[in-house]
Amino acid sequence: MKIAAVVLNFRRAGDTIACVESIRGDAPDVDVIVVDNASGDGSAQRIASALPGIELIESKTNLGYAGGNNLGIRAALAGGADAILVLNNDLTIEPGCVAALGGALEANPRWGMAAPLSLLAGDGEIVDFFTGEVLLDHAALRAPGRDEPRGVRFTEPSETGYVTGSAMLIRREVIERAGLLDERYFLVWEDVEYSLRVRKAGFALGATPDAIVRHARSASFGDEASPLQRYFFVRNPYLLIRTHLPPPRRWLAEARATRRYLAWARKSEPKLRRAITLGMRHGLTGRFGPPPPDLMP
Repeated sequence: MKIAAVVLNFRRAGDTIACVESIRGDAPDVDVIVVDNASGDGSAQRIASALPGIELIESKTNLGYAGGNNLGIRAALAGGADAILVLNNDLTIEPGCVAALGGALEANPRWGMAAPLSLLAGDGEIVDFFTGEVLLDHAALRAPGRDEPRGVRFTEPSETGYVTGSAMLIRREVIERAGLLDERYFLVWEDVEYSLRVRKAGFALGATPDAIVRHARSASFGDEASPLQRYFFVRNPYLLIRTHLPPPRRWLAEARATRRYLAWARKSEPKLRRAITLGMRHGLTGRFGPPPPDLMP
């Protein structure tokens, strides 16, 4: 199986370099494609200098997570990859990760995507993500064990309701059948939507604990509780609901989500309240794609 890796960079050249070096250290035969998402801060030049021979794609505009990764995925497909490993630049992979992910797809022909066991960055055993469930009628997710010590759990390969976009190996056939990431999301929830679409296309999703990554989490936002994160986290479930639920379930799910977000906004400080309110407004009126400029870092 020929695997190519795609790593997206936006103004975090140091993280991207560390991520790529961890890939090269684990699987030097893997083609690595770095996409710079119009950082405009010299990131592309720094990456090219630190990683000689790297395939570097420089986007002229910030296309978000979905659009930026799609650029890299298209390049990987054009290069003949059988599977594409999409990785956030705020993580590093541990030895054996790439081989374990590739082996999981080969051992499980039903799996369209394979995910690793993601642990929080550092030397500990705190779980970032392994498997999860999409509660579509409530616009919510369930991820057992998240932010808890791993302990004796997560020792066997498992199927999952969704995989996170921070680390996922995607079969070429999945992309040919289900398409690319939906660029209307820009950031957040696009991995959940893609997981649902892949399952609708007839594939299962799986995770293997033999592949481990270390994830710093939310480097794209600088802070998990930033206005930008809140905006996308609130806005994009409306698109997910409209895409994957028929009426009247769609209307009920939107109403549940709106009530929850209104309560959330009332308890938030002013900057976050504005971001949540704007996210609701844009979600309800179908305004997707890039965020308002004043929310961008």
